[in-house]
Amino acid sequence: MDENESNQSLMTSSQYPKEAVRKRQNSARNSRGSDSSRFSRKSFKLDYRLEEDVTKSKKGKDGRFVNPWPTWKNLSIPNVLRWLIMEKDHSGVPSSKELSKRKTSQESLDLAMKMPRDTGYCPAFEEIGKRFGPFDLAAIPIGAYEPRWFMKYQHVDPEEAVRIHIDVQTKKSMAIHWGTFALANEHYLEPPVKLNEALERYGLNAEDFFVLKHGESRYLNTDDENF
Repeated sequence: MDENESNQSLMTSSQYPKEAVRKRQNSARNSRGSDSSRFSRKSFKLDYRLEEDVTKSKKGKDGRFVNPWPTWKNLSIPNVLRWLIMEKDHSGVPSSKELSKRKTSQESLDLAMKMPRDTGYCPAFEEIGKRFGPFDLAAIPIGAYEPRWFMKYQHVDPEEAVRIHIDVQTKKSMAIHWGTFALANEHYLEPPVKLNEALERYGLNAEDFFVLKHGESRYLNTDDENF
């Protein structure tokens, strides 16, 4: 998939979400084929050459590994400072007063610079879905996404999380990476709300992409035909 096709795919998904879902579902059904082909998929051993096409590492001029996707951008100290100084923190995560007293601006700058580069949206997810999908279950992050100008390279927002759910052709997704640490500026309880809004826009059921309460466990029956 070249860059123009990738951009067209992203544009279609954002403008016509429900149509994009139907297209991906039809594609997934066609890829499953007959019962015999489904059985062969279960016993399929991954060809490392196929895997390498999607996961092949790249190095920069300095010999260090780099992110190969055009949607990636390295963090810079000026942008980190702009985020810390100019952007208002709406996270509201309950914190210990003692920890708050010990926290310094230098410590804030150091979390920021070591922020885990978790999951930014890119065409790789659609390629993974086409090559290795469909999947039974995916764990997809939905939090730490505001402000978008700064966070979009490392963290997806809830709508992009839904698009990943569609791209990788997973039957169920579990929301992760939200409401625990103050990593970004959105309110810590906002991600599940935004997720449900995105699922509705894409015509998906909330049970297809569910959110667990803190401490909750859930049994998923793989024998269920809807799983």
